[in-house]
Amino acid sequence: MDITNKNSQYNSFDVAKLICAVFVVMIHVPPFGRQETMNLLSYLNFGLRHCLSRTAVPLFFIFNGFFLYKKTSLEAFSPVHSKTYFKRILKLYLLWSLVYFPISLINIVNNPKGIVYGFFMYLKNLIFVGSYTHLWYLSALLFAVLLVSFLLYKKWSPRKIVFTSFFFFILGLLGESYYGVIFPLRKLPFIGDIIHIYFKIFSTTRNGLFFAFFYVSLGMFLSDKEILISRKKSLFFFVVSLFMLAIEAFAVTFFGLAKDYNMLLFAAPAALFCFLFLRTISIKGNTIHIRKISSLIFYGHMLVLEVFWKWSTVSGVQIQKTPLLFIIVLFVTVFLAILIQRISDKKGFKWLKAIY
Repeated sequence: MDITNKNSQYNSFDVAKLICAVFVVMIHVPPFGRQETMNLLSYLNFGLRHCLSRTAVPLFFIFNGFFLYKKTSLEAFSPVHSKTYFKRILKLYLLWSLVYFPISLINIVNNPKGIVYGFFMYLKNLIFVGSYTHLWYLSALLFAVLLVSFLLYKKWSPRKIVFTSFFFFILGLLGESYYGVIFPLRKLPFIGDIIHIYFKIFSTTRNGLFFAFFYVSLGMFLSDKEILISRKKSLFFFVVSLFMLAIEAFAVTFFGLAKDYNMLLFAAPAALFCFLFLRTISIKGNTIHIRKISSLIFYGHMLVLEVFWKWSTVSGVQIQKTPLLFIIVLFVTVFLAILIQRISDKKGFKWLKAIY
């Protein structure tokens, strides 16, 4: 999921990745169960899943952009490292797509419009959206790295790339948390047709151009520019940004604007100041195992969720709407991640390293 980092100065990033991986599990499995009515637990779920946890993926993108472009000069940019990284992430994407394909195959076969239509929809998603629920992250990362590297190769300045990517990020918000703003435009002849065609193909703006492009660009920019800010100030602004993020998430919900919560405006400063705060923290020791476990949790948790969801349905043990589902999925995923990470270092099992 990320670039290898051999500098102990950035061990705090590895710890943050583990926390972020748990946040991603929270997004897909409500920690307090699925609530049928609005109560304290539903508000806690909302706060964790659609506020705090929404800083996780932006941070992952920033980390990747930071470590990738720190390996080369941005002024005399060489795409060598980017090409190697692109191939690695592409291989990772295809491998995990293969792991989840049996589940996808069920959806293909059961597609109401037929198997052929279902197969072509799968291919469309594989290329433009993401082969499975959370694997959009890898396809978006591939596109963002390709685009940022191309612009650097064409001698665009890091600042110009960040500003351009931020423009697309703002546009992307209109297809996600601020979808209600453009919804009335769908009735207009020309603009409505463009919006319809776009969502027919790409389904969402949570992708490489409108989402990952900005955060990978930000990571690239931070790899070249030293932003001097104290630990206290970065923590203060991180907390303030989280507070504003919470207000924003509740506001777009209250006014009926949100189509989803993948992209929120204040997630950007929250992720930025969290990154700057983490850079001020030094953690001794080797944290590479934490990084590997984090990746395995991220990629594997949906498989664990699918298994227990199906088991609950077949067995009649109804845990789908309870907090127990989150506890089981998280515990089993972490256990398997640790097991795979340790086994992959053994002779005869090193091939397992390919999946993280």
